[in-house]
Amino acid sequence: MMNRHERRKLRAQLMKMPLPPARQDGRPLFYDIGGTDRVMCHDCIKAGVGGMEYRRGEAFMNDPANSPTGERDIHTICKHHLPDNAVIYDATTNMCRNKAGDNSWMEDAPDPDASFTKKG
Repeated sequence: MMNRHERRKLRAQLMKMPLPPARQDGRPLFYDIGGTDRVMCHDCIKAGVGGMEYRRGEAFMNDPANSPTGERDIHTICKHHLPDNAVIYDATTNMCRNKAGDNSWMEDAPDPDASFTKKG
């Protein structure tokens, strides 16, 4: 059993270790934000362009494995600042797409055995 100081030391060591890529192919992963959310871009603010608010389709949430600060934190990034090879995941449809939006796919197809009809 570890004491409190040993747990803090272990957590600090783990935080220094890089996270594995969010995707097997190494491309950075981002997520769609909510339909009514209005967010600011981490990189725009860092560049001194404040006050810009973005909506769904204009800004995306990063995966902790590809945080812009490298600190495993989550930020929102506007489409302009997304890497060109970014993969955007939409949890509402279980679909992925590229930054340009001209290619979309479902990586893990729905399980046909999981579908059933409710009786009663």
